[in-house]
Amino acid sequence: MDRRGAMRVPSTFVIAVVASLQSAQAPVRSPGPPTADLVAAVRAAYDTRGFTMRARLVTDSGGRETVVQIRALGRRDQTSSRVLYQALWPAAAKGRAAYLQRDTRQGLSGFLFQWPDTLTPLSDDRLSEPFLESALCLEDLAEDFWSWPAPTAGADAIVEGQPCRIIEFRPPPATKSDYERIRTCISPRKSLALSIEKIRRDGRIARRLVVKRTVKGENGRWAPVRIAVEDLERHRTTFVEVSKGERDIPVSLAEFSLSKIKSLGR
Repeated sequence: MDRRGAMRVPSTFVIAVVASLQSAQAPVRSPGPPTADLVAAVRAAYDTRGFTMRARLVTDSGGRETVVQIRALGRRDQTSSRVLYQALWPAAAKGRAAYLQRDTRQGLSGFLFQWPDTLTPLSDDRLSEPFLESALCLEDLAEDFWSWPAPTAGADAIVEGQPCRIIEFRPPPATKSDYERIRTCISPRKSLALSIEKIRRDGRIARRLVVKRTVKGENGRWAPVRIAVEDLERHRTTFVEVSKGERDIPVSLAEFSLSKIKSLGR
């Protein structure tokens, strides 16, 4: 990791696994930070004025493994947030990108880029499409469920051997989402979501994400550097392996320009 410390991994990144939540060790309730304080601590670590990242997406789909190297960058200000994810390797995927912008008033917008010069506007019906044939979909890259109001706390649980608190988020009426609710399990010690489940309106779990490895930066913040993402609908699993990154840095608007995207950020 960079000397600046832990960064936000997209998506949003973008973290849950039912098997861990339903392990032989029964969940129990125990004293701990109030729900609002726990969510605020996660948001404090998650919020950043800007970030850059390099990572590998290693996807297993029906026994066939694919590897894609990507770059990602983001910028946040008082009224909007922007993120860009772009493939650098292999040659068959090189240049493909997703740009997503979320504004306070206008909501989500953006486009998909196919190198060398094809732009496709982002529409609601494309949010469920997989990104670079991985277990991540476009909505996973764009969604900011941490800002959804009135999260509710559940029992304590164990994920990957670490204690955490189950907290659920539901989208407000004005927010478009394919999910009826999102269930997280947050580590009070690390101020980090160790797992996330994304649940459809019919109760089916669409995706499970679980943090497999974390690092602690010099600033004392923890960040995930290996995340397992399971798409239960398409039966594929992707490991997001972060190789380097910086957070809370200035990122110019010019970095999101079409000329920069066409040149792979050079």
